[in-house]
Amino acid sequence: MRKLCVLVSLLFILSLTGCAVEYNLSEQDTNLVAESMAGLLLKYDINYSEQALSLPKTEAPVDVLPDASSDDMVDEDKVDNETTDIIDEGKLSEVEKSNIDEPVIQEFSMTEVLGDTNFDIQYKEHGLYPTYPSDDVKTYFSLTPSKGKQLLVLTFSVKNITDESQSLNLMDSKVRFVLNINDSKTVNPLYTVLENSLMFIDLEIDSQKEEEVILVFEIDPDDVDSSTFTASRDNMIYKVKLK
Repeated sequence: MRKLCVLVSLLFILSLTGCAVEYNLSEQDTNLVAESMAGLLLKYDINYSEQALSLPKTEAPVDVLPDASSDDMVDEDKVDNETTDIIDEGKLSEVEKSNIDEPVIQEFSMTEVLGDTNFDIQYKEHGLYPTYPSDDVKTYFSLTPSKGKQLLVLTFSVKNITDESQSLNLMDSKVRFVLNINDSKTVNPLYTVLENSLMFIDLEIDSQKEEEVILVFEIDPDDVDSSTFTASRDNMIYKVKLK
């Protein structure tokens, strides 16, 4: 009780002195000082059993950061990977557009396509005929086209380049002969009983001798200049643009 009286006396004296220092306190600071003084008074009051009042703690504001597991967080590595995937897919798409899933076709000579190295086979010429062989050639057999069509005959020379007689036999050959017109229509050669037709030829040729062989197509006369002859086997192809 004695200490309480001394403290009150000191505060009273300080309030009366003329040389006291004046403090300009804000309303919040004034409330804090009043609460502190009230706590000290109650601390030394024997009739008050509680401890001194605790001053309110002022904590610095904490910035609220987004949870790392939030769906709103952007995973930069994931974004980079997804971007790379998109680019790679774009490249693959370009590659797929420029590469069709077909065997690679390479151009070869007529001899290589036919596959018989005993002979040298060369394209010579082509001609249009209303009938074949022509009327001035005596033969037991002739071809006549349907109305509005003509017979396109391609002629090839075949030379036996060996020192022995050889047989050019394509009876079981897998060679395919086709006439492509305007890159939009294909025409197959006619089946004939002509001895020198390449379709099913089986012709004996003496050593170092040369023979003419043919292929016959039935076409519109106006299609000749836009036609390309092809002979193919497996992944090999031989082409001749007709002019």
